[in-house]
Amino acid sequence: MKLSAIFSFAVVILAALNLSVEGFTSFNPIEYLLGKGSFLTNAFYVVSGVCANFLVAFATIFRPFKRLK
Repeated sequence: MKLSAIFSFAVVILAALNLSVEGFTSFNPIEYLLGKGSFLTNAFYVVSGVCANFLVAFATIFRPFKRLK
């Protein structure tokens, strides 16, 4: 479970960086690297969405930040 949470966190960070670069510069690095509208680009967006939902469920079920209080 820990490995999947780390992987999901890394993918979500990459997606957030991609969105911030696109928002500031109107340049999409993922589309540049993987091709605009390609299967790999769409797969990255789907995987990043699944990872984000997994992190929300992980934080809701296991409450990893409970010890920070």
